[in-house]
Amino acid sequence: MELLITLGLLGVIGAVSYFFMYSLRSAMDMDSITRIEKVPPNHMKDKR
Repeated sequence: MELLITLGLLGVIGAVSYFFMYSLRSAMDMDSITRIEKVPPNHMKDKR
């Protein structure tokens, strides 16, 4: 009986951690890590 409870808890912890890692990966845009964007123009000099 204790073995089933332990395996069940490990399964629940594994499912929660998998969902957490999946949500973190989908939240981070992996394409933007490798893409370098251009620097926006500095318009502060024109306002002086």
